[in-house]
Amino acid sequence: MNDSTDLKLCNIDPCYAEDVYHAIVENRSYLAQWLPWVERTHSIEDTRLFLAHSKHKHSQKKQFITLIYLAQRFIGITGFTHLDSNKQHGELGYWLIESAQHQGHMTHATQQLVRIGFEHLNLEKQIIRVATKNLASTSLAQHLGFEYQGLEPLPIYINQKPFELAVYSLNKTQWQHAEK
Repeated sequence: MNDSTDLKLCNIDPCYAEDVYHAIVENRSYLAQWLPWVERTHSIEDTRLFLAHSKHKHSQKKQFITLIYLAQRFIGITGFTHLDSNKQHGELGYWLIESAQHQGHMTHATQQLVRIGFEHLNLEKQIIRVATKNLASTSLAQHLGFEYQGLEPLPIYINQKPFELAVYSLNKTQWQHAEK
């Protein structure tokens, strides 16, 4: 595991569009394996609109997305792609460029997000949905202490290919117990 002391989480903002877009372009084939939106991202403006939309949803407390930088280089995103204040649930999502994989960066960043979710966003439950064939994401969910809940009833389609989605969850009590 590399040292994550230079790892920073930044609030989502359209001013980061160039960094995010260039990372997507450089990692397009890798990211497109698991993320359906990659093939629809064709310009810095597409990325800027996504970031602006996410920032707006953040202001409405419907999302909490952060950008991951390592030594001032953008390497990925982690955050709550959906927040439900009525149920006090948050759905956690994440992606990382290929060259930053398997070095502990996503584990470190996502652990921070889990803590933020329970301590500052007042979530009672966090959920991760992951393609069953995405072994790195499945492993991360398990490593973070999320428990397998089952499969979604319908698959998602990525590049016209169906993928089963596994659902993992972690509630605040489980997390607090594991933190002790």
